[in-house]
Amino acid sequence: MVPTVFVSGLADTLVPPRMMVELHQRCGSRHKQLVQFASGTHNETWTSPGYYHSLATFLQDARVRHTVTPTLKPL
Repeated sequence: MVPTVFVSGLADTLVPPRMMVELHQRCGSRHKQLVQFASGTHNETWTSPGYYHSLATFLQDARVRHTVTPTLKPL
């Protein structure tokens, strides 16, 4: 399964936060996260404090969890 992050602005009137919660709950990925920003709106959530840090942390965690170690084959 693909690591999946859901970003939700709690002030978003176009995609209500309850829809993001439902998408998160229905997602079958074993590595998923819902990140919510209290003052985030549909177009401005990216300006919320901590937005980029949250994404970077999720991506770093996903990278560590899904790093594939190559298998050495005998010569």
